[in-house]
Amino acid sequence: MGNTKLKKLCRRLGIKQYAAVGILESLWHLTAREAPQGNIGKLTDEDIALAIDWDGATADLIDGLREAKWLDSSEEFRLLVHDWHEHADDGVKKKLQRANLPFLSVHVPTVSGHVAMPAEHIRLPEPEPEPLPVPVPRPEPTKILAPDAASSGQAELETSPEELIYLEYPRKVAHRAAIKAIELAVERVRKART
Repeated sequence: MGNTKLKKLCRRLGIKQYAAVGILESLWHLTAREAPQGNIGKLTDEDIALAIDWDGATADLIDGLREAKWLDSSEEFRLLVHDWHEHADDGVKKKLQRANLPFLSVHVPTVSGHVAMPAEHIRLPEPEPEPLPVPVPRPEPTKILAPDAASSGQAELETSPEELIYLEYPRKVAHRAAIKAIELAVERVRKART
């Protein structure tokens, strides 16, 4: 924010840069709350100064903001926040877009004689793309030795992942019911990941 307009405001009001930044932030918050289209001139100069908590002369504040080009004079609206469409936060932009209201500006003439930036020109940030779900492949059956295969010389058996989970579980009861419960749990997890 160390631009020429900010420096002009500092010099005009005789304040430090941090105070000027605070004044601008306060002005923008006030505008968002009370005049979302940017027509802050609907408030009196005194109301603006009070809202910003300016303790100097009210005319000095308003004149300083005008001279530094933070406020624009308007015949119809008295005062407009300069380039308000750039300073307004996303909440203000969405509110105006929903209401189909334009940002008011001295730069774009309209049919009715006042100036506005049409709501369709309000640029909102692009939403972040949703990540594509990564399919979780179902594990292939694994060959394991039958429980006593190592000592008895039995052949390898083909076993499902559910059977492997069952074999790792310390309690070996209700085999069919346990396998069915494991299959359902695995399916729920698989569906939740896709």
